[in-house]
Amino acid sequence: MSYTVASPAGKSRPATVTAASALLFVCAAIELASLVLSLIQIGPVTSVLKDEFANAPGADTAQLGATWGAIGGAVIAALFAIGNVVLAMLVRNGKNPARIVTWVLGGIAVLCYGCTLGGTALTSSLNGMASTPETEAMQKRMLEVVPGWARAASVTATVILLIAFLGVIILLALPASNAFFRKEQEVWVPPTYPGGGTGGFPPAPPAPPSVPPFTPPSAPPPIAP
Repeated sequence: MSYTVASPAGKSRPATVTAASALLFVCAAIELASLVLSLIQIGPVTSVLKDEFANAPGADTAQLGATWGAIGGAVIAALFAIGNVVLAMLVRNGKNPARIVTWVLGGIAVLCYGCTLGGTALTSSLNGMASTPETEAMQKRMLEVVPGWARAASVTATVILLIAFLGVIILLALPASNAFFRKEQEVWVPPTYPGGGTGGFPPAPPAPPSVPPFTPPSAPPPIAP
């Protein structure tokens, strides 16, 4: 017995899956750009922390922890961007496990980016409240070493990533996407044999050649007397 799918020629990819894959590529590009921007800022920010906490106990340990934390975050961001590229290619090819992984990672990304935006808004609203002269001085120096365009770009990238991942989750859940990722039902196809036999049996042998029926010879005419 042999089995094959109902549509062996394959299904055409719907626009929803193509758009979701394109958004994943966009997310990977934005994450890489944000990664480069974060790496550029590590040096100036670390320098400010070193100056501000030069006389504090454990300053070197805090500085080293902040540096390695930033590097670790950059590595995770790079891996996340590479994962988005891989998922985008697998989703384009109709791999349903890739769609499930995309939903999981997309939900985590939406949660993280949403919390980031919420924390940024909360920090901005609390600036100046219960602050000390030392804290205000350090914040001022941070604003000096981190350009305003860099902060604006970071917030804009976070908003775009949040919207993009939401779009990916929704696009992959639409009916057209479900039909594309649905596994085809296998149907039984009878095996064939040389000569065209089907149904699991070899072809019947050819019929013997037909032989004309025997006709006895006619009697000779009588002899006249």
